[in-house]
Amino acid sequence: MAWTLAAGILIAPRAALPLAVRFTSGAVVTSMAIFGLLAAHAGYPVVWITFGAIVIAGAALTLRRMAFPALPRMSWWFRALFAVYGLLYLIYALAPEIQPDAITYHLGLVSEYVRLHALSQRLEFYELLPQGIEMLFVPAFAIGAHSAAKLVHFSFLIATVPLIRHICAELNIDDFKACGAAGIFLLAPVTAITSTSAYTDTALVCCCCAVFYLLIRWARQPGTAMLILAALNAGFCYAIKPTFGLVAVAALAFAGLRGARAGSLALFSLFAAAPGMLWIVRSAMLTGNPFAPFLNAWFPNEAFNAHLEAQLLHAYSALRPSFSWRSAILDYTVLGGNQGMFGPAFLLMPLALLALRNKAGRWLIPATLLLAIPVLSNTGARFLMPAAALGSIALVSLLPGAGVIALLAIQAIGSAPPVIDLYDTRNDWRLQGLPLRAALRLEGEREYWQENAPGYDNDRMITKITSPGAKIFVLAPVHQALLEREVLVYWQSSLADRILDDMTVALDSQGTSAARFAWRWPEGSFQSVRITAGSAMRVFSARFVPASPALTAAWIAWPGGHPYGLNVPASASGAELLIWPDSTPLTDAEAQTPKGEWISIAEAVHRSSVPVDIRRDVAAFIRRSGYRYILASTTGGGLARIGRDLVQNPVQWGVQPAGRNGDVWLFYIASE
Repeated sequence: MAWTLAAGILIAPRAALPLAVRFTSGAVVTSMAIFGLLAAHAGYPVVWITFGAIVIAGAALTLRRMAFPALPRMSWWFRALFAVYGLLYLIYALAPEIQPDAITYHLGLVSEYVRLHALSQRLEFYELLPQGIEMLFVPAFAIGAHSAAKLVHFSFLIATVPLIRHICAELNIDDFKACGAAGIFLLAPVTAITSTSAYTDTALVCCCCAVFYLLIRWARQPGTAMLILAALNAGFCYAIKPTFGLVAVAALAFAGLRGARAGSLALFSLFAAAPGMLWIVRSAMLTGNPFAPFLNAWFPNEAFNAHLEAQLLHAYSALRPSFSWRSAILDYTVLGGNQGMFGPAFLLMPLALLALRNKAGRWLIPATLLLAIPVLSNTGARFLMPAAALGSIALVSLLPGAGVIALLAIQAIGSAPPVIDLYDTRNDWRLQGLPLRAALRLEGEREYWQENAPGYDNDRMITKITSPGAKIFVLAPVHQALLEREVLVYWQSSLADRILDDMTVALDSQGTSAARFAWRWPEGSFQSVRITAGSAMRVFSARFVPASPALTAAWIAWPGGHPYGLNVPASASGAELLIWPDSTPLTDAEAQTPKGEWISIAEAVHRSSVPVDIRRDVAAFIRRSGYRYILASTTGGGLARIGRDLVQNPVQWGVQPAGRNGDVWLFYIASE
């Protein structure tokens, strides 16, 4: 992206830096500037164009006085390889976006910011994650939509290739081998699909490589400019993926061990903190948790809970039962199963440890191992891409020239789609087909999405039936990037978790009964009451006598053995609670007198049973939360039973079918 590169040229213009490093450094400051403009509600196309034009003009005036580190002329074979695969990947990058995370939350967030001309204030999982690269997508999306955003990410792959060669030059590794290392990484199937989509992982690779390069330069020739740029890029790693915040910590530790003075370390810390601090402050202002949506046990808040983090770790971490350490090398290279493959050349990656015998390896191997740590929290192959980029250099540095060519040939042949088809029995995530017609727009975007984006018909149905600004609670696949509607996915916040939990309880409890506990007392006798149950319970409603509105917004889960309390209005002369299940044992009931004394009222409690059907109450709660529609499927997965009951009993739920796409239904929640 010209704007990003131009911003990098304006930073430390007297330092002799590769264009790739200036590109990543420019990305950092540009991302922060876009954040500021969106925070100021100034995210309009005219602002992006004007700001970009000013930056590019300034860079044009500065460029004439700059020097860049020279690299050897590319070998003819590498020029051919880079040209062929660069053109091939460009075709995929130009096609409309269809990859799952990009078409849902990466560009879903971006499209919302473009629509609002500002940052969203919603308290949902992805909305609160740092979005350093997504900020770069915003002006591109505003001007050129999906393909423009994809090209921004693709540009980081173009920058990574020469950056790998620059790293090798600093480590005195022959450029022939440097080209081999860059080629092996370039050809990896997971690199191909990630780099040609509006993801963020290749940008992370480029920034990690930039930090590594800058620290090598600084260690050889200490200078403030190198240290500050290393800090900016390291801090930006956190703004791309929070688990890579360790890059900044490790870089600071390295600088300290290499003898950096206290002032230099303080300066490094300041600039490293800046890119991530924008997102930390935003999260703290919106939720009270500076690291939301994570660390909710440390910073309790209403938007998220620790249960969500536990679920994500169970589903994605290396500690989950389904992850296999024994077959990890095969899985990540040729067998798949972890959302991407690196190709057959990476089968030899364990041999890269032998590089520890030489000076270059003692730089590369610790950095590679450090960058592999985040895979423990998410075993997706994308999380290993930064480690793979540096690891490929270490591996190739051990080989003779003929060995480099042989390994590159193996990678090229083994990563070719027809060959992958022979051994990819798990149908792993990789590029499919050749979208040439879609890239050239000879095939319309709608037709392309219809064929390649499962669930696109759901998007069209929602757009056709609902009005702009409509809010939908979704239990079925949708693509937020293709919708101009606000959706709440069933797991992405405490509110979503509660709604899903309530809908599940509504199904489980129907046809059963609840226990009705009732007390009466002279007016003004008590100021609060509390009950303790012998097992977990649901408080469906709680009200005082004389008749008053229910005190609970809907109903709450309450653990056994803990008192559930209510403050008593001065005019109250009794209380009623509905608790499910009916079999819940009541172990104690107490009331607090105006003098502050607690006395037992268990013997005064009258218990009876009442039938339960809270489905309409659940729908009313969803509507009160701001969501007028529910999207649900009747097939596949545990959520389908909710969809089936909505279809079979709309009156009991208080909903009206508004639209249908096969087994996916859209329901309108009627007024309470």
